[in-house]
Amino acid sequence: MFDQVYLNEDDIDALFPGLGLHHPCTAEVHRNSSSTSYCHIIERLSFWNCVLWHAGFQLRELTAPGELSLVRVARDGGRRQEQHCRDVRLLFHVLLEFHRCVIGVELDDVLVEGSGLREFRVRVSSAFRDNTSLPSLKLVSLFSDCSSILHSWKSKGVPWFSVYLKESTTLSALTLEGMNSEPENTVKELKGVLAPEIALSSLEKLKLSGFLLDYGCVCLLSSLVAKQDGSLKHLDISGCRWVLERSQKSLDAPTDDVQPFEQYCMGLEPLDKCEEVRLSHLSVNVKGLTLHDFKTLLFVATTLESLRSISICDMALEVLPEICGAVRQAEISDMVHIMNEYPVDPMTLSKLEHFREAVSHVVVSCLRETSVSAFCKTIHLVRSWNHVTTFRLTISKEAMRDVFIMWSLCCYVNEANMLKELELRGCNEPDLRTCLGEVAVNHSFLLQVIFSNSSLRTLRLSQIRLGEVNLNFMVDAVYFNDTLTELDFSSWDLSENDSLLRLLAIDFDINETLLRPRVSNTSCNDTQNEGWAIIEAFLSRNVGLVTCASHYVVQFADDNRCMEALASIRRSRALIDKVQELAAVDEADAACLVEALVTTDFPWRCFLSHVPPVVFDKEVCYTRLL
Repeated sequence: MFDQVYLNEDDIDALFPGLGLHHPCTAEVHRNSSSTSYCHIIERLSFWNCVLWHAGFQLRELTAPGELSLVRVARDGGRRQEQHCRDVRLLFHVLLEFHRCVIGVELDDVLVEGSGLREFRVRVSSAFRDNTSLPSLKLVSLFSDCSSILHSWKSKGVPWFSVYLKESTTLSALTLEGMNSEPENTVKELKGVLAPEIALSSLEKLKLSGFLLDYGCVCLLSSLVAKQDGSLKHLDISGCRWVLERSQKSLDAPTDDVQPFEQYCMGLEPLDKCEEVRLSHLSVNVKGLTLHDFKTLLFVATTLESLRSISICDMALEVLPEICGAVRQAEISDMVHIMNEYPVDPMTLSKLEHFREAVSHVVVSCLRETSVSAFCKTIHLVRSWNHVTTFRLTISKEAMRDVFIMWSLCCYVNEANMLKELELRGCNEPDLRTCLGEVAVNHSFLLQVIFSNSSLRTLRLSQIRLGEVNLNFMVDAVYFNDTLTELDFSSWDLSENDSLLRLLAIDFDINETLLRPRVSNTSCNDTQNEGWAIIEAFLSRNVGLVTCASHYVVQFADDNRCMEALASIRRSRALIDKVQELAAVDEADAACLVEALVTTDFPWRCFLSHVPPVVFDKEVCYTRLL
């Protein structure tokens, strides 16, 4: 049975008991209506994710209540991943063939590892061929080792993916990740996806990363933006690098007698011929662009009435004055956002003072300097800027033992109401047991103030030993914290990493707001894998809570499930971030929208007492993973 490509309903039920694979999708989603029925998968989501996890996949409600996306999670699934990949290919096929509730898919090499050509065609290619209604698709490493398999199914010499794009009717978001191939290869591959005769009129969001772009790519992207009847609103190429030297390598490159600046203008020419462009957001990497290239880009931006924001990254600090000057000259300072992070010292701060419009947040990083004096200077520096949002610091064993220094750090963390991300990296094996301790409870005062800071979204602790008391305190703090969304931990004592993962998995269902935990350097055994499977299943639940609650806040949904989600995570910082995204408002306005609902005498106060809690049978999950 396990070697067959085709399985009947009885075989499927025997292979995955409890999932209800052969049950048809029961979702009836009406985007403009308050009545929504959810697919039966939502009730069995934890079971699905326990199976999917061992091949590194999860089903999550990312976009809207009841809408599921098959996403790739970062960590692998253990020693039996290749065996489980075959199971996931079957689940992938069932999901795309029979479930309209699945609206997004991430496809990468892992899904095709260990598959033969026939199995890939039956499980993956045919699923795409029969499902042309996916709104969101992400293809990772499409142009790496698995490209021969992905391009194997063709119709009249056309790659299967090009055929799929032509026939797709609802794809609105597409993400492609390449492998930094040569520009001529980039153009060849992207032409099969982005050429005007292939690209979808429904495509609203395109993200490219890992590609080397030349003038031919500029022309191709410009043609896509200017496509007649096109609807592209969001273009993100910040993950790509520019290779704009004079070259004949690109298929569409102009002749040698044309200067690079003129070539760039020619690449943008399609935009001049289009009367109606709908692009509202552009993210671009400026590394490899000359100042003339950048000014040309800004000039074109001023002619596009639809463009509302431009995000630029990978900009060296020494060219910041020139770039900001060009932005000011183009009179579009309010729509340009510089996303770079710069090492901060007094000289850097003096430079940034003259370009306040370019500073959306301040990152203070002192990871390379390990001396106690550098530690002290950094603490003094960070306290002089009250809008620091990210703080990264190396703590040596000597600094950890210095009472005055650690007291200064604790005072800063306690007062930093704008701080969103804190990273503390150990040096020379520091031990938190030697740090300031709470007299009454004996755990570290530093941990106390960290978990008391309600503005923090992200906490990273690496190469720092906690000790048993601090470890237990942190586990309890994570359980009951309702503002932190990301936790990254790694101790130089490897056994402590295993202990933290084991303790977190025991009652992780208590936490409903953490979305991205990571514990590094753990043992790769079945016990640790089972712990991660349980945690990942609850993370999928937490993501669904944020999605449902945020849609309730912005009045996109008003069913009881979304109302219950808001009641559960009303203090979540991730909720505020999601409301910002959906309502297109700033953080303060998003917080007000949430606060206005949770502080009123709202209906959810009445039914919370009889709403059944989400039940997750961890014993069943453990049994299924053995």
